[in-house]
Amino acid sequence: PFSDTVELDITPPGSPYVSVREGAYTSSVFITLDLFASGADEVAIQEGSSDFSGATWEGYAPEKPFVLSILDGPKTVWVMYRDNAGFTTGPVSDTVVLDTDAPGKPSNWVKD
Repeated sequence: PFSDTVELDITPPGSPYVSVREGAYTSSVFITLDLFASGADEVAIQEGSSDFSGATWEGYAPEKPFVLSILDGPKTVWVMYRDNAGFTTGPVSDTVVLDTDAPGKPSNWVKD
């Protein structure tokens, strides 16, 4: 006799969350995302749009490096999670402001 065990999964990943580790502002396009979704096996990450129709899925990890687009300003990073049964979460996001301009010298600056 032969037997096998099958696990029925009818629940999508739960409590999806994403946070930009650098906080509300960053001076670098290289950031780290803190990720969480219970039961997630894969993650799709993109900037700017919550339309994941052409999403690229990669293995889930609680943190992922991400590279922002180069123009300064607010950047919204969107994330979706998927489990091995193919269930996905709705998109979640976090926003960071990219400011790569170094502060200038005050107009009244005088060299000694």
